[in-house]
Amino acid sequence: MRTFLVLSASLAAFGCDAIYTDLRPAQPAVDGAMAGTDGGLVAVDAGPVPLADAGVAPDGGPVVAMDAATPASELVGTFEGRGGYDAAGTATLRSTGEGLELVFSNDFSSAAVPGPVVVVTSRSAIGTGLTDADTLVARLDGDSIAGANTFAVDLPAPPDPAFVFVYCEPFGVETARAALEAR
Repeated sequence: MRTFLVLSASLAAFGCDAIYTDLRPAQPAVDGAMAGTDGGLVAVDAGPVPLADAGVAPDGGPVVAMDAATPASELVGTFEGRGGYDAAGTATLRSTGEGLELVFSNDFSSAAVPGPVVVVTSRSAIGTGLTDADTLVARLDGDSIAGANTFAVDLPAPPDPAFVFVYCEPFGVETARAALEAR
């Protein structure tokens, strides 16, 4: 045991000159750029990414073929209740040629809370406050908390990924969320 401790202490004393080389491929740091070896950004063209199974996306869902130059004309999602609240119906975000509009289905409903707002964002959770990444679409009232409705969305293109929330702004509570996907 004494020999092991002496040997371990000797190796620890001389191990300070160890060099670590990261052999993992660089990960994207910013849109279309990767971190360079000097800490700067280097532009890259990732090209097509092959899938292990052409019919299944990496997240396990179906592959949706889209031309990158032509964004999906319609994104659809089903509302789910958040934070113990109930929600139902679907949200559709679509291009009108003049801009984007958000359409709630006839069976849409969300919990009645003080100060509900509709938010479109790329964030999967809003948490306790809105940020610059979130687009406030509309403030809801008693007549628009259930049933069909259409809202103009002040965005040049849908966020990626895209989520629609019904959010209690005064208390910072998510009451409903729809994850939008190309259909």
